Amino acid sequence: MNRILDILRSPDAVYAQTADSFFKLDRASSAFAGGGVRLEFPLTGTALDVVLTADVPVKRLRLRWREDASSVQRVLTDSWGVANGNLGWYPVIGERPLYWYFHTWDGELTHSYGVRTAPNAFCFWQLDPAGITLTLDVRSGGAGVELKAPLTCCSIVTREGIEGERPFAACEAFCSMMCQHSSVPDRPVFGLNNWYYAYGDISRESVIADAEMTARVAGGFDYAPYMVVDDGWQPNRIGDCDYIGGPWTHGNRYMGNMQELAGEIAARGCLPGLWMRPLLTIERIPKDWFLQRPEPGMVGKYIDSSHPEVLAQIREDVSRIVGWGYRLIKHDFSCPDLMGMMHFDTVELTPDGWHLHDRSKPTAQVYVELYRTIQAAAGPDTLVMGCNTYNHLCAGIHQIQRSGYDTSSNWNITRRRGINCLAFRQPQNRRFFLTDADCAPFTEHSSYQLNLDFLDCVARSGSSMFASIKPGVLTDRQLDRIREVFAVGARHGNTSEAVDWMQHSTPSQYLFDGQIYTYDWYSLTDGAVIL
Repeated sequence: MNRILDILRSPDAVYAQTADSFFKLDRASSAFAGGGVRLEFPLTGTALDVVLTADVPVKRLRLRWREDASSVQRVLTDSWGVANGNLGWYPVIGERPLYWYFHTWDGELTHSYGVRTAPNAFCFWQLDPAGITLTLDVRSGGAGVELKAPLTCCSIVTREGIEGERPFAACEAFCSMMCQHSSVPDRPVFGLNNWYYAYGDISRESVIADAEMTARVAGGFDYAPYMVVDDGWQPNRIGDCDYIGGPWTHGNRYMGNMQELAGEIAARGCLPGLWMRPLLTIERIPKDWFLQRPEPGMVGKYIDSSHPEVLAQIREDVSRIVGWGYRLIKHDFSCPDLMGMMHFDTVELTPDGWHLHDRSKPTAQVYVELYRTIQAAAGPDTLVMGCNTYNHLCAGIHQIQRSGYDTSSNWNITRRRGINCLAFRQPQNRRFFLTDADCAPFTEHSSYQLNLDFLDCVARSGSSMFASIKPGVLTDRQLDRIREVFAVGARHGNTSEAVDWMQHSTPSQYLFDGQIYTYDWYSLTDGAVIL
């Protein structure tokens, strides 16, 4: 039986990057120092803190523990933000970045290593047979952070596996250790979202019809369903997703008064929800609100949430939406909007050569402050769903996290993204937040049966559960069957476990209420296609 690797101690080597390349720091008792950079590693309870003091701008830190990891057979990690079908148990690959945390399996025990949620650095690990490396990105945008005081970059925690313990249970327990103060709704979250049939082509009349559909398939249970109005309501939306930013002050001519619309949704027995993109605007605003990244040829401007006046504007926007009567806010795109790029399996978070308005804070800390600002503005009666946000930075702040990249009427995309995310992010569910694998889309272009099975699998998981239903494409019997699935998802306390997750990237067997449910994700499409 193999012991857990000991990393709750000072590393064996420490490197810092202040310019183009890393340099090695010298050990000074329990600390490491050199070139104007100092790192200390106090043990605080069961966590090892990484504390940085610097007189020079710092970009990244790299910590190395030399340990014999040759017994590890499989490794499970997470993703920076939304998963793109990339989660799974992999063999040991020394070059592979392991985002935020990872689990190892040696054939008997599952050991876990990671950082607590809401750290002040972007953290990724690497594992090889000779040891463990942790890299911390503490940049302000694409430049070194200029600290004014010591910074606790992260808190490292580990968990030793227990003999006879299922790997899934070990992963759940470690998620609870990483997120000590989760904010999970005391009710199931389910309903409809109009994005995956309308794609922003919505009106007041279509939203009211969607609310009536929501009541038809998901209403009348112990808890009210949510009807989420996605992108397309804002006044300055241009074309087919050419511009989908703010301002968030009122609805466009097709939507009318947004407060009255919330009342129309509520009158049909649904809780109103609303989408927004807080960091993109076409408004005329002060120049120092804008991010200093070059954005040639774009429509609108990205705004810098490290600026206190920008945070105040976002707080005002969210409070306005809550005042209209919306009880779920889905805020979107803060990952690419602040960083300038989408990233799934890359450690290159943002281009070099630019910095945030407040250079004294690492970008990770700026994100945490943004998410806390949105959550506080939402108040106690409105849930917040992060979408295209960072899981580990949202955890313990938001109640719901859109944990997977977009599903689609193309079943191969839904299978790869939605099911992969549902299965492998399930240990985070109710420990970080409610996970959300995205909507099951019901349109003339999608397989009714496969999406129904996907919805059924989500319903049994106890995670957030949403569907998009295009009007007029389903029969009454098909709608009745969807209602039966929503009846399962409307039960409080559901939970499931992917049984075959060590063998497949899209697991087909799930343990629920002591019974194995088996789904066939491939036969109806005669296999998968290359995406």
